[in-house]
Amino acid sequence: MLLAELKLALAPWYWFSMLIVWTIFGASVWFAAMDMRTLAQRGFVKPFHWAWIFLATPVYIIGRHVVIRQRGGQGAGPLIAMIATEIVLLFLNLLLSAFLMTRLVAELDPFVSSI
Repeated sequence: MLLAELKLALAPWYWFSMLIVWTIFGASVWFAAMDMRTLAQRGFVKPFHWAWIFLATPVYIIGRHVVIRQRGGQGAGPLIAMIATEIVLLFLNLLLSAFLMTRLVAELDPFVSSI
């Protein structure tokens, strides 16, 4: 059992997927820090701190939007983009789930009909 888990942890595809996830997360942190710096340069006093992105990306985007709105700014672009992305990903996940369930039912059909 332990050997199987070790093989899984040492698989190249696992490390490649981890590299992709951590690269995207690192880029998100970097972009949040650059965003905070840009907002400060544009005159926003105490913009939403970039470290909130460690909690979750939507937390940072929503907090940024609230702070910008309170300080008289405009620009709901990041919030709208996040909502649109979440909707598209939800739709794609529903399609994938429906496809996988269809395949599962087709694979199990011979076993179920023989009972």
